[in-house]
Amino acid sequence: MITESQGGGSSQTQVETAQVTGRNPYVFVVGCPRSGTTLLQRMLDHHPQLAVANDSHFIPRAIEHVPIGVDPPLTPELVEWVRTYRRFYRLGLSHAAVYEAATKARTYREFVSALYSEYGQLDGKPLAGEKTPDYVRHLPRLHALFPWVRTIHILRDGRDVALSTLEWAREDKGPRKFELWGEEPVAVCALWWRWHVRTGRQGGAALRPTQYCEVRYEDLVTQPEKILYALADFLDLPFAQAMLTYYVGKVRNKPGLSAKKAWLPPTPGLRDWRTQMRERDVELFEALAGDLLTALGYERGVTTISQEVIAVAERCRRWWESAITRRKWSAGQPLEPAVHRVEINTFSGTRIHSTAPPRRASVLSPGNVDLARRDPALPGLATVLDPEAFVGALRRSVPDADLGAARITYVKYKPG
Repeated sequence: MITESQGGGSSQTQVETAQVTGRNPYVFVVGCPRSGTTLLQRMLDHHPQLAVANDSHFIPRAIEHVPIGVDPPLTPELVEWVRTYRRFYRLGLSHAAVYEAATKARTYREFVSALYSEYGQLDGKPLAGEKTPDYVRHLPRLHALFPWVRTIHILRDGRDVALSTLEWAREDKGPRKFELWGEEPVAVCALWWRWHVRTGRQGGAALRPTQYCEVRYEDLVTQPEKILYALADFLDLPFAQAMLTYYVGKVRNKPGLSAKKAWLPPTPGLRDWRTQMRERDVELFEALAGDLLTALGYERGVTTISQEVIAVAERCRRWWESAITRRKWSAGQPLEPAVHRVEINTFSGTRIHSTAPPRRASVLSPGNVDLARRDPALPGLATVLDPEAFVGALRRSVPDADLGAARITYVKYKPG
């Protein structure tokens, strides 16, 4: 893990104009959403030789049903899927630029590489990468497709992530899409954070130190210059002062704006679970993800967890394990055997051992499980009541459609 002690200081001198070479996409910035990925993207995007796109999401989605390690041939249909994907516009590429990239490519890997080279050229930069937080769950696929790419995984105290997520999430965005949110939103935040971080670290464990590094959000906002020196070294780029002044001329002082929309400079303490989180919420979060907080070096807020909260946490954990299993099934992903022991090597040499969750069979709430069981004559009822399974069934029936999330608002049927 990159820490503030590893970074250089302002007394160091590096030439910002030195020419660099590399293949695109050059870097991925990943992490649990609300962990500071946008802050880091803005910093890196201001390097004079690196452009970093923001939340295009398309790379793994376009080939999610292709086995990991396979680089599919480029077809007109695949080009059109990418070009019309709902977030692809964020690259700002013209139709002509997309088709120009396609003419240079025989496979999906070559096509994506050409797209990011085109993206970099928009700003006159030779290198280009992508910031999509959710890519933290797809590192094996991404690194198999682009063996040269470097990934920066930004980590943040999960309790502060939860505070941010509680304000940010909507029914069609973030973990609020999970049915359990209506009952225990903090539990969902804890399990969602744990899922992203553990999945990313497991993927990073298989990579070399030159391919994957971790950085703490708290270090980035308190010692930005030192951390950016270390990250420039990881990226094999000269340090650029412009990364530190990304916000100059962009700050908006309008009341009510978030730190992101206000384009604030690095600002410690925007969220502080110690003063902003209810005691019961801290207890529940730590019951579900306290081991990971400790493994990452974050202090614990409670020393004893009540039996009542332990019971709630166990019920939420079982529900979550079922939800993730069903999510993989609905997306057509293989349900791999549980990994009981994963060794993670970070830059600091620390080794973390963790246990993957067992698989469950249903994602429904207890009430809906009982309802579906009472009516076995309607085998599709459980699917209709489960938004994730419903979307998965639609995706399999209409594979060319760009389907997002579903929200079940009203179901009418005649009991059997």
